[in-house]
Amino acid sequence: GFQVGDRILMIDGRPVYTEKALADKINRDGVSGINPKFVVQRKHETITIRVKPAYCPETQRTEGLYVRDGVAGVGTLTFFDPDTKGFAALGHVIVDADTRQVISLRQGRIVPASIQSVQPGQPGRPGQKIGVFARDSRVLGTIKANCVQGVFGVASLPIRNPLYPGTI
Repeated sequence: GFQVGDRILMIDGRPVYTEKALADKINRDGVSGINPKFVVQRKHETITIRVKPAYCPETQRTEGLYVRDGVAGVGTLTFFDPDTKGFAALGHVIVDADTRQVISLRQGRIVPASIQSVQPGQPGRPGQKIGVFARDSRVLGTIKANCVQGVFGVASLPIRNPLYPGTI
């Protein structure tokens, strides 16, 4: 039933937001013998999948799904409009490193980061930017879209560049 890139929206009519909530529900159902009904977004359609959880006596858990409920990365803020507070980052879609699928966002946040190193790309080999999220973890804004043109959102706090005061 499930395919790589499916986005789980609900189980048995209830929204699910975290991997832990999903695992807890599946483990309870696996022990109880209940076959939960999943509502899943697959590409541009919503489908329903009923599964039969299999309980593993060795691990004492229900096994079988690989689920990722969060992703973090360091990108480059390329545009900010102080009047609308809109911003754009990167110049390409963000994809899952393991599956190479476009990441469908339920929510996202922009936070300050410090770039530690940059490795330029070579023909046939992408470059890499290594950064560290700031310790204060201030949320500067929310991400609204992840698409082929980049990452877009709206700032909730002023965005400043300490290296170039007076510019944004």
